[in-house]
Amino acid sequence: MDSRSKKWCSIFFFIILIVGMVYASVPNAKAEDAILYQKAAVLTTVVLGFDTAKYAVNIEGQDMLDGYFSLPQYPQYHITYTLKSDEDSFRLYYTFANGTLQMISIYKDGFVEKEPKSYVNDVFVAKSFLAKYQNYVGDSSYDQMSSILSAEAGVGGNFTVISGDMLFEVLDGDDSTYFSWIYTDTNVESCPKWVTIGVKNGILNSVVDYWQLYSVGSTSVNFSKDEAIDIALEAARNHVWSLGVDVSSLSVENFNVSNVCWSFLAFMGSVGADNVRSEDPLEIYPVWQFGIALDKWYGHMYGAEIGIWADTGEVRLVHEAWSMMLPDDPNIPSSSVEPSPSPSVEPSPSPSSSSSSGSSSNSIGKSGSASSVGGSSVPAVGVQLDVGDGQSDGDSELVAIADPETADITHGDDAPLDIPLTIVAVVFGAIVVVVCVYLVLRKRSHP
Repeated sequence: MDSRSKKWCSIFFFIILIVGMVYASVPNAKAEDAILYQKAAVLTTVVLGFDTAKYAVNIEGQDMLDGYFSLPQYPQYHITYTLKSDEDSFRLYYTFANGTLQMISIYKDGFVEKEPKSYVNDVFVAKSFLAKYQNYVGDSSYDQMSSILSAEAGVGGNFTVISGDMLFEVLDGDDSTYFSWIYTDTNVESCPKWVTIGVKNGILNSVVDYWQLYSVGSTSVNFSKDEAIDIALEAARNHVWSLGVDVSSLSVENFNVSNVCWSFLAFMGSVGADNVRSEDPLEIYPVWQFGIALDKWYGHMYGAEIGIWADTGEVRLVHEAWSMMLPDDPNIPSSSVEPSPSPSVEPSPSPSSSSSSGSSSNSIGKSGSASSVGGSSVPAVGVQLDVGDGQSDGDSELVAIADPETADITHGDDAPLDIPLTIVAVVFGAIVVVVCVYLVLRKRSHP
């Protein structure tokens, strides 16, 4: 083989090497997707009880592109099951975050005959789901939730009770009942680690599960509220304010405990924190949160929200508070700085709205129903969780499913994986081999 032939062979081999290196990362991503499809199949057949052999099944997957809380290490994925038969049609929406289930919504297309609401039946539906779901997840926490539901559900009505490390809340409406379990500890007012099961007219409405996403790093509260306030005030004095706050505004006379508008103790992770606690941003710790107002407005800036890690006394966050309005605006809140509304928490039925994040407020305020943690709404202790009904088109309704005991325990029809890159790589490799063999034979036949 002459030098020219060797050169061309080297170029071809170099190209195929680059293609192979690029393709090497694809099988892992496809394997992860396949695992999620398998999980969705088990949820459909085993947990929710659909016999997929009775339906024409269509499965679609969609990468959510931006991870949970915009964290690339927590990828989100949405899978849609469409089940159709001559008798009925269902749509099941699953959202996964970091490979764990985050939300489920179930719809039936067409008219659904509804039974009169029965609280006892709603409890039965929730317990039946928890029993199957616990086997799927393999976490004894869901057994604990079921035990609390059995012991505390009572005969209906809205109530809140603490059992062990869970706050159990029941919201019993005219046609819906929501059962919520929120991780809690002494005096902690909100936490992102929670589960909500919604039952409407005696049928499963929705499931939202953030229990698996969050781990608990510490429950110790080593600094009292007063101690944390002193730390927060000092942090504000040392903060480099965007608009250059006067020294007099940060003096002890004008900036002290009387400037604290609200305070609460919550579990929070390191998302959005100035001082990160753990390599896992979703590992939660107790945090003292304060809304502190300045003695006067600086343009649209009027104070700060400050967080203090309650176990270490370190500053978690100093976040300046701004308003779209100015002090002379008649619509502006009073000088007490009223709490701002917090976003609701909804299970999303469509990929376009399946992110758990809500809009974060820049004003100093703590909602009566939730606290904003890193831009996401977090259920607060003893308050309503607005789970909502999701979105549907036409006459679609959320419905229950067949008895899980009679389900055909199979993985169903997994969605096919796209393999165009595989075909391209194989064809290209074959072309390289053919060209090299041709050049060698050509050289031998024409010395």
